Amino acid sequence: MEDLLTIEQTAEYLQVSVSTVRRMVRDGRLRSVSLGRLRRVPRSALEELIAQGGGEGPRDGAGDAI
Repeated sequence: MEDLLTIEQTAEYLQVSVSTVRRMVRDGRLRSVSLGRLRRVPRSALEELIAQGGGEGPRDGAGDAI
């Protein structure tokens, strides 16, 4: 069975905030699974994100993609 990370563990691994991880899950940049009320991120989803270059493109001052 594949390793599943909490949102907090994922944020620590990626060195970003928990809210950034939640946003990445919500907008589809980071695959996750729901276990009841819990959300987990498969380790393979992190590997995919990193292979794609992190999934975050350049942003303008308002935080919008440019």
